[in-house]
Amino acid sequence: MIATPTLSFLRWSVWFGVSLLCEPAEEFLVDYPFVGDEFVYTDPPYWPASRRHGDRFTGIVYECEHMRLLGILKGLPCAVMISGYDSAAYSNELRGWRSMRL
Repeated sequence: MIATPTLSFLRWSVWFGVSLLCEPAEEFLVDYPFVGDEFVYTDPPYWPASRRHGDRFTGIVYECEHMRLLGILKGLPCAVMISGYDSAAYSNELRGWRSMRL
């Protein structure tokens, strides 16, 4: 869900039907008219320093893009869930958020 690579985002409609949007997630999240009862789940790509195989994967996401996404997610007026591996940057940026390790 980062601006540079185009990733898919699922938007659930009432009861049935799903719309698949292929656009940068930040653009969608900033423009969507949230009312507060939505739930946003995001699974961002790996934090750059945690990648073991360098740039072998397509759609590399840089630290500034992660931070931009976190800023947007923190400002949403609804429930937000972020999954991923532990990183100091995410822990610092999301201080005060409930965190669970499974």
